Amino acid sequence: MQMLGLGGNAQTISAEEAHSQQVAGELVIVDIRQPNEWAQTGIPAGSYRITLGTQNFAPQIKGLAEENPDSKIALFCASGMRSGSAIGQLKAAGIENLYNIKGGFGAWSRGRLPIDPA
Repeated sequence: MQMLGLGGNAQTISAEEAHSQQVAGELVIVDIRQPNEWAQTGIPAGSYRITLGTQNFAPQIKGLAEENPDSKIALFCASGMRSGSAIGQLKAAGIENLYNIKGGFGAWSRGRLPIDPA
């Protein structure tokens, strides 16, 4: 499935697929929301927190990709819009194997997938 973001087409993955692949060690989830959002809702269990818009955003994602060369990187926000746009920025920085979790935290929550406190 494809999603049009500011950076062009981004591959999407459902929250359920992302969770299954994360558990299997095939995917790394990055929650790019703001700290106040994490505090309100918690974060997907086992995910990394790297806020979109910070100066080190792309270098931190690139570092995760280098640390996990055999894994996909899936970005996650509240609804999937910010993460879709962020993928375009990251691809422009040369980072590949990126996915957008369709529906973001809303889909994660509706799927009753595990959540860690922030």
